[in-house]
Amino acid sequence: MLRVEKKPNISLYTSGACAVAAVKGAVDMLINGELKEEVVLTLPACVRVRFKLLDPAISGGIARCAVAKKWAGVDGLDEGVLIYARATKTKKVRDIVINYKKGIGRYTKKVGPYRKKDAAVTPEIKFLMKNAVLDLWEGKKVNYGVLIEISCPKGAEIAKKTVNEAYNIVGGIALIGFYGVSVKEGKQSRLDRITLSMKKARLGGATKLIFSETNHADMFEKIGLEVDGRKYVVYKDYLSDVAAEAEMTDVDGFLFINNLYSTLPLACGISSETALDVQSTILAAHAAKCGVPPEGISEILSSLDSTGAYEVLVKYQKAEETLSSISQEIIKRIRARFPAAEEAEVIIFTKNSGVIHHSPGAYELLTKINSQELEEVDFGKLAMEELLREDDEEGEVIMSTDEEEQ
Repeated sequence: MLRVEKKPNISLYTSGACAVAAVKGAVDMLINGELKEEVVLTLPACVRVRFKLLDPAISGGIARCAVAKKWAGVDGLDEGVLIYARATKTKKVRDIVINYKKGIGRYTKKVGPYRKKDAAVTPEIKFLMKNAVLDLWEGKKVNYGVLIEISCPKGAEIAKKTVNEAYNIVGGIALIGFYGVSVKEGKQSRLDRITLSMKKARLGGATKLIFSETNHADMFEKIGLEVDGRKYVVYKDYLSDVAAEAEMTDVDGFLFINNLYSTLPLACGISSETALDVQSTILAAHAAKCGVPPEGISEILSSLDSTGAYEVLVKYQKAEETLSSISQEIIKRIRARFPAAEEAEVIIFTKNSGVIHHSPGAYELLTKINSQELEEVDFGKLAMEELLREDDEEGEVIMSTDEEEQ
């Protein structure tokens, strides 16, 4: 049985689904000559959804409306972004032409079935848009065709906050999501965000970067650390990938700032995901090496968090010695993992105690990183300029519509 939404919900549906809904709304208004406030769409995910139509208008044989799309988890996108569909009748009977205008991204190179300059719209979404029109024509005598134009006025601006550039898409959003329902961000998408942030920082002029296992941006200010967010990389479980990207982009300075327990995996060369259940064991090993007695080791192993474990080290007056041991091991492993590391330093903190340890050159490196001049890098603009240069050489003109749709 299809689940029917009781009220419009614009935050759970893909950009492709929103575009299909806008197309159906615009063509419905064009056919019937009446403004509509909503449209019902059955998505391939076996969900029937009522999409609210925004900014509807009919004038001079043209119908227009928009559907709002929200990007969950994307910084700076608190409001829905409008995806427009504009429909006009044509003389060619039952002909459906779809053009992609302002704010719809295009490929900068051939990627799979897509040619350079093709609109970033999946074949499935194109099929669903045409099928929405055919559904409206079903059972009716039709002696006309329809021209549909899709646009997203803020598409180019929004695309800069996504990972489109990592997929060679510039100039706007991609219309994707065959099932119509947004799903949890995948591993590749998260990795793309990491590598893209590193590329932007490096192309902007930064040669030294700050790395954290988790996003500690809010905590930095509380513990008195000034960190330039543009030079800050959250590596999560992708340290090997970060190492490869750093090598390719010639990063030569590495400052790791982590909570005590987030730091420990670095000291034994395993990922944070693998180390979730052995962090206290790693800390206990270094504590034992530095002379913490057996009863103290037992307390560390029984600690529920990094704050409790650190308090045990303080109790036995072995905090600095143990943390120095950990720091030295981390730096040794960083230099092994990042051969280009001219500078490798560590800052360790806990939520309650703030900074509890820093390697000898950590603050000096932090100052260098913050003082590096950084130019803003617009990958989309760079890619479009490159396309224009290629077109000038080839004597071509960038098309505003898809040739395959003409």
